Amino acid sequence: MEAQTTPAGLIGNNLEAFYVNGEAKVIRDGKVINVVDSIDTLQAFRGLLESDKEALQAIEQLTSDPIEQVIQFIYCRYGDFDKRADWTPEGVTVPEYWDCGLRGKCLFEGCICKLPAGLTLREIEVVKLVAQDMPNKQIADHLGICTETVAVHIRNIERKTGAASKNGVVAFAYQNNIL
Repeated sequence: MEAQTTPAGLIGNNLEAFYVNGEAKVIRDGKVINVVDSIDTLQAFRGLLESDKEALQAIEQLTSDPIEQVIQFIYCRYGDFDKRADWTPEGVTVPEYWDCGLRGKCLFEGCICKLPAGLTLREIEVVKLVAQDMPNKQIADHLGICTETVAVHIRNIERKTGAASKNGVVAFAYQNNIL
């Protein structure tokens, strides 16, 4: 029998943030809380946002309203509902890579959201093509680059993700919601 994983926030002090129907919410202590209804939660996420100057500058270009800024920050960085805690009682935060519908089109991609393992947008593209089992030559043709550049991208991806092979890269991509 496969072990069942309890979503973060249902039990214990971990927090799972997510975005649904235009609202930023968190699950904490088994309760779903609208972020704007919880001053403590709102202030905590505001503190996270202010500690990331690049994200703050990007969000300030979208809206000047401090509450809307926090909602946008949660949407971009923690918007998906998954089984990993976004915030632990020790203050550890884990940004999520999720398909917000603006991937590849957002002016602030990589600024507000954080790409896993420090991958670049081009490396994310390569990961997706590797996952399709494309050989390097086909990836190169698809991206309009040379095969040597593809090989360099794959080496960099393996180094950044700790993967020992293309299969490891694909496993990393699944674990981090890239695929």
